[in-house]
Amino acid sequence: MIPHHALSYALALAVAATLPAAPSAAQSGRGSPVLNTEILPGWTRRDGTRIAALRIQLQPGWHTYWRIPGEAGIAPRLDWSRSQNVAAIQPIWPRPQVFDQNGMESFGYENELLLPIAITPRNPDRPMAVMGDLTIGVCRDTCVPVDLSVSGALRGAGGADASIQAALDSAARPGDSAGLTRATCHLEPTARGAELTLRATLPRTGR
Repeated sequence: MIPHHALSYALALAVAATLPAAPSAAQSGRGSPVLNTEILPGWTRRDGTRIAALRIQLQPGWHTYWRIPGEAGIAPRLDWSRSQNVAAIQPIWPRPQVFDQNGMESFGYENELLLPIAITPRNPDRPMAVMGDLTIGVCRDTCVPVDLSVSGALRGAGGADASIQAALDSAARPGDSAGLTRATCHLEPTARGAELTLRATLPRTGR
């Protein structure tokens, strides 16, 4: 039998595959005494893409959320429109944990989120100024949204970073890598708003 939390995560991955990715990037941050932020500069690939990472360190016992936060979470919002010499910024979300909050499941990261970000420069011969405004949910006994401002300059080619590579290696995979062979979504209006029905075909386990 498939564990309930594994099924929930597989279904969340199926939903995530149908949604547009949020953009991302940055080196200094401010916003909350509950957390600290920093940008790990990372390295530049041969194709010119910069692989950096946003590290969010939380106080012990606190957690923040994945891009699909689940029933009880707060979805992150990442706005990097003020960045300079940046054509595109793509977050690469690590595989999240599953949390049970008062009988409701959510997906996220406890104590720390190290979020790799792939940054495409407009002009690869010039440094990039990365500036962003973020809203993330943080939770311990209660959940609250936190506004953050982050900024940083990325110059030169950088160098390899084992912590960023580890986060890349743990990135959430498409559903087919977990045996998901088919998934369909149906959205239907209801008196209270809308109802989403997801049907998925997963491999048989156990007896």
